[in-house]
Amino acid sequence: DLTENPLTTLPSGSFLGFIHLQSLAVPLMLECPGGSDAWQDVTVDRSSRLCQGQRNPCNSSVELAWPCPENSVCAPDGPGLVQCLCDSPFHGYKCLRE
Repeated sequence: DLTENPLTTLPSGSFLGFIHLQSLAVPLMLECPGGSDAWQDVTVDRSSRLCQGQRNPCNSSVELAWPCPENSVCAPDGPGLVQCLCDSPFHGYKCLRE
């Protein structure tokens, strides 16, 4: 619950790696991390915004800003965030090394 914090912005990487985060309350003036599309349900009351049910951006119909390169798969990395994991036996920059 971040509603009592005097936050004016949430830097984009604030929730990097928070793949199991399922419920977050933020001050009313802030959007949910990753935007409303990153959550199954966003509700607003008098003083806060409740973000619930983090969506998997890899399973979305919305095209990713940075599609994963060949030899890799998309994996969630926090609200609205993804990482590309190399398929075995590939590794290195853009999963080009075998």
